[in-house]
Amino acid sequence: AGSGLNLAISIDGHTLIDLGTATANSGAGDIAVAIGSGSTATAGDSVSPGKGDYSFADGTNDTARTGVGNDNSAFAYGTGSTASAGSGDGDYAYANGTDTDAYSGGLYNVSNGVDVLDTAGNHDIAYAAGDTDNAQSGAGVLDASSTVVSNNDVATIIGDGSTAYSGEGNADLAGVFGDTLTATAAPGSDLVDVEPFGTSL
Repeated sequence: AGSGLNLAISIDGHTLIDLGTATANSGAGDIAVAIGSGSTATAGDSVSPGKGDYSFADGTNDTARTGVGNDNSAFAYGTGSTASAGSGDGDYAYANGTDTDAYSGGLYNVSNGVDVLDTAGNHDIAYAAGDTDNAQSGAGVLDASSTVVSNNDVATIIGDGSTAYSGEGNADLAGVFGDTLTATAAPGSDLVDVEPFGTSL
């Protein structure tokens, strides 16, 4: 009889544990860990080359993905949440809640099964703690076709049903502390929007 445990661990391109419905894939120099029914962790695998990436998914149907760049980290907790980091280098994404998403460094455009990106972002941070949140930092946060380089952007949410966009420029900060609020620090550089307190330049 099966153990009933959903656990997958992949390190440096090698599957160490593969139990139940959890899935983990890694590339050279990467670590991926998935815990929970239907959860997936991908770190720098063959379709997302990169090194020094770490992906951790813990919950039900969560997804953590890193790896187009190097030294990126993604953490997804809860139910149906997604954390995606790493079109560039040193990006960080954290999603904790139900149907909550955090994307840092730019969005993935999937073409013919291969992850490609229009523009990479470096050292971007997306953090979302709550349910049905969406935090995005880096390139393409408002316009998916944007080719503006976006580095050192931060989008953070503590609350439910809120949205934070930071990027299409450098050193932007979008923060939300509350429910059903939206903060936008894009497009441009050195922008700040922290809700419910307002915008400053």
